[in-house]
Amino acid sequence: MFDLRNQLIPFLFTAVSILLFLGCGGQPEEPSPQPTTTVSTFPPTPESAPKKAIYHPEQDAAAEIKQSLIKAQKDNRHVILVWGGNWCGWCYKLHDLFENNEPVSELLEEDFIVIPVDYNSNKSLGAQYSESITSFPFLTVLEASGEVLINQRTEPLEEGDHHSPVAVLKFLEEWKPKPQEANTVFHDSIVQASRENKLVFLHLGSPSCGYCRLLDAFLWRKDIAPLMEQDYVEVKIDLARMEGAQEFAQQIRPGGSGGIPWFAVLDGKGEILATSDGPNGNVGYPVAQEEIAHFMKVIGETSKNLNPDQLAIIENSLVEGAEKLKARRASAQG
Repeated sequence: MFDLRNQLIPFLFTAVSILLFLGCGGQPEEPSPQPTTTVSTFPPTPESAPKKAIYHPEQDAAAEIKQSLIKAQKDNRHVILVWGGNWCGWCYKLHDLFENNEPVSELLEEDFIVIPVDYNSNKSLGAQYSESITSFPFLTVLEASGEVLINQRTEPLEEGDHHSPVAVLKFLEEWKPKPQEANTVFHDSIVQASRENKLVFLHLGSPSCGYCRLLDAFLWRKDIAPLMEQDYVEVKIDLARMEGAQEFAQQIRPGGSGGIPWFAVLDGKGEILATSDGPNGNVGYPVAQEEIAHFMKVIGETSKNLNPDQLAIIENSLVEGAEKLKARRASAQG
C-alpha cells in the first residue's frame, strides 16, 4: 500500500539526489521526468514492461458513478470505488487480483460494479466520500442508493508483497448485497405496473450468460431506458443470485427450453401478453434479422405510448449492436 504519511524524502546534497519511497514507488501526483539516478520501487525493476493504464485522469468519475448506481439498483449490486492512480504499484497488484483470481473475479462480476477512480483528478470528489483517503489503493463500497457502506484502507488486506486472496474474498463476501427473493421482486413489479398503468418487461438471466449481459446493457442504455420506461416496468430475475429464482422460472416459463435470456411482457394482473419465443424459438438478445424483427413485434404490439420514431430508435440500436457484435466475432476469428 502506498501511504502519503509514510513517505521518506531524504535529500542528499551531493552530485546525485535520491528519492526513496515506501509502499508504491510514486507520489499521488503525475510523476515528472526524473534523473536516471532516481530509485523507485514502481515500476518494480527497469526490465518491467510498461503496464496498461487502469486509471484514466480524463474520466468523468462523478457521471460514471451515477450511471453505475442506476445499474446497481436494477441489478441488486454494490459499487466499489477503487481510488488510486497509474503511479501506484499496489493499485496494479489489487487490479491483477480482481482480474485473475477466479473466486474473487467471479464474486465481483456477480455482486459488484468496480470503478477505478484516478485520485489526483478527483480529490474533491474523494473528499465527498471520505476525508481519510491517504493511502492507495483505497476502497469505498456504495449501496445502490449511493450510501457509503464502508471506506477501507487496503493495508489489512495485504500479505507480504501482495494482497491476500483470502482476505480480499472475505471483505467482498461481507459487503456484497443480500440476495433478493424472486417472487417478491416480481410481485413488486406487477404492483408498480398496475399503479402506473404500465406493463411489465420481465427478463430471466444470469451473470455467467454473455447474451444476458448484452440484453441488460441494452435495456439500461441512457438512450433506450427512458423510451422503454414510458410503457414498461423493467424487471430482471437473476437465476443465479435470487432466492427461489429457479422455481419462479419454471412457473413463468414451463419447460424452459430455448436458453436465456428469455423475456416476457405482462399486464398489471400478471398475465403474459407476449414472450421472446418467436417462430424459430427464443430470440434471447436479438442479433439475427428475424430475431430483431420478433423483438420489435413484441414491443410494437404491446407498447401504448412509443411513437414510430421512438420504435425506430430501438430497432436501429439493435441493428447497430448486432453489426458490432458480428464485427467483433469476425475479428476474433482472424
